[in-house]
Amino acid sequence: MLALCTIGTALLSLAPLQAKPNSHTWVTLDSDIPGVSPNHDANLTNPWGLALAADGASYWVADNGSGKITRYSLNGAPFKMAPATTAQVITVPAVSAGATGSPTALIIDHAAFATPTDTAEFPLTVGSASFPSQLLVATWDGQIGGYNPAADAAKVIVGFTGDSGSNYTGLALALVEITPGEALQHRLYTVNYGKGRIEVFENSFAPVALPAISGVAAFADPQAVTGFAPYNIQRYSVRIGKTIQRALAVTYVNQADPMGGGGYINVFDLQGKLITQFVKSADGNGLNAPWGMAIVRNSASVQDDTLLVGNFGDGTIRQFSLANLFTHPAPVADQGPLLRTDRAALSFDDLWSIQPGRQATALKAFVADDDELGAQDGTLFFSAGIPAGLDNQQHGLAGRISKK
Repeated sequence: MLALCTIGTALLSLAPLQAKPNSHTWVTLDSDIPGVSPNHDANLTNPWGLALAADGASYWVADNGSGKITRYSLNGAPFKMAPATTAQVITVPAVSAGATGSPTALIIDHAAFATPTDTAEFPLTVGSASFPSQLLVATWDGQIGGYNPAADAAKVIVGFTGDSGSNYTGLALALVEITPGEALQHRLYTVNYGKGRIEVFENSFAPVALPAISGVAAFADPQAVTGFAPYNIQRYSVRIGKTIQRALAVTYVNQADPMGGGGYINVFDLQGKLITQFVKSADGNGLNAPWGMAIVRNSASVQDDTLLVGNFGDGTIRQFSLANLFTHPAPVADQGPLLRTDRAALSFDDLWSIQPGRQATALKAFVADDDELGAQDGTLFFSAGIPAGLDNQQHGLAGRISKK
């Protein structure tokens, strides 16, 4: 992996995985360590979730170590939302009084930006007024919450608290036909790592129990690996002809020892039926405590869609083809890591999120067809909980990867 002494010497870009050479540079944008990046932010400790804001020109980071959510311009400078003159910093509450919050996954609900008066979209109620959640946040101490500056500019409002032992580590939104013939509605799919299960919520934050399918529980895998638990979840939406196909990719790690290596990925439909064991649990499958996931569209063809997977264990970013997911679902092989210009594997200590950059003009299309890909700009943002000696994840780094 890249040593701390080399951080700040690079620039990031995504190469189309087969059509062009696999060669990348990277640049640091933010860190809590002075001198490591052009921008210093003491809040940026162990940054897990990272999401591109609805304007396409800034990004949010969930700082697990400091219990904050921070926002930055694309060059890494602290984002100041007018008319404020200070950086936008949001506090994430903790379950226990006096404790520090512990945000993990972070996603944008673009519908809340497109229709700001839709108070049914994960509502945040303050007094007699309700506001839709623009951000949705999961926490290690077992909470799901939302944020809208009109409800509370300073903090996340909790919408649901899990039972004791819950650790929420993944979030994904998907449009679902809940009532036949009626408009699609969002459901929120969450990973409760502590309980080893996927949990589903209506857009009111109310939990929903999906029925078994042919006697098999929703999100169950008949060939599940003993001791492994879901860790993160990613929606994949693609238009094939006149139909939008949607699926959910779920990463799994060894619950007793996530850093012990290994992992696998299953793909389910929105009702929790297993589509395929996408990346089987096996030596040499390229996975090492996989958490971060990103869908990369390399061309207009679905055949070029790729799932990038960030390994928390070894810091590499692996590549898996999505070409046949909906037509001939079957396990796929690792296509290798993203590479640096010297042909070594690109890697970052304690890598968490990877998120494709996107042109701002894609936002309306995103809301219309639920396709999170939009018009990607070829870059990849990332966050990592870089270590301080033996104290893992005590510091943080955010940056951007680019094609060379």
